[in-house]
Amino acid sequence: VFAGRLPTLSKRIKKFGTVEAYVEAIQSKQQRDPVLSFQLRNDFELIGIIPNYLDADTQSLGYGMHLMWRNPKVLDDETLAEEKSYGGRHPDSVRVGSVQYKQRKVASFEEFIDMVRYFVDVVADYKGDFVVFPELFTLQLLSMEPEELTPMEAIESLTKYTPQFVEAMRDLALRYNINIIGGSHPTRVPNGRVENICYVFLRDGTVHEQAKIHPTPNEAYWWNIQGGSELDVIQTDCGPIGVLICYDSEFPELARHLTDQGAQILFVPFCTDERQGYLRVRYCCQARAVENQ
Repeated sequence: VFAGRLPTLSKRIKKFGTVEAYVEAIQSKQQRDPVLSFQLRNDFELIGIIPNYLDADTQSLGYGMHLMWRNPKVLDDETLAEEKSYGGRHPDSVRVGSVQYKQRKVASFEEFIDMVRYFVDVVADYKGDFVVFPELFTLQLLSMEPEELTPMEAIESLTKYTPQFVEAMRDLALRYNINIIGGSHPTRVPNGRVENICYVFLRDGTVHEQAKIHPTPNEAYWWNIQGGSELDVIQTDCGPIGVLICYDSEFPELARHLTDQGAQILFVPFCTDERQGYLRVRYCCQARAVENQ
């Protein structure tokens, strides 16, 4: 809250008769004042007119304009009440739940989805905006196979679950009103290649795909997984995000590419089988965050 000037009032007072009439003309844009007109265009609120505010200001005839400029970061009472009902968070904050997923034997696809639903339910109950599952967490579905498969056969078997997986995860995002970063799932794409794809299920019902750009040597050798060729931001209700799957986080240019597109959050679902692999991904993610902050 502050006071402003009316530097052209002394020249216009004869025309308008009173300061009130002059201010009304400025508010209705019939008259321009170099100070007050600018302030009103920038959402300053006029509270009133202060007489005898500054006698030395002869251009303003001593008057001051009582003004308020609201801080957009400070919530009004109504908005504050809404925020309190949604976890007490500010509009520019995001709540993320990251799932450490234990692989267990399942007897059916429905049992697998029930396990996934548990984590979605918990994060949604905490008013989360995103729940993040790990890379290749759908490998759990291989526990239903009646006999041991070769690596190639195993991945081929997993690709057959893609339609069910996408439909079920999309339904969870809608039912629980939460955005789901769906780890990753081996998928046979239209050109016949198998790619390691992260499906992103938004709570508005849309589904996005992000393939792993750099498969690891083992993925390529044992599973014949091939890398994707496109890397784009995904627009969400919490702002633009990007996804880098595991090994992709170790390539600085990928994170920079997403940041240049406006990504504000980078999600990195990953799966490692050694401590050094886990630490490598963790430290690389920290480095990507520092490089692009």
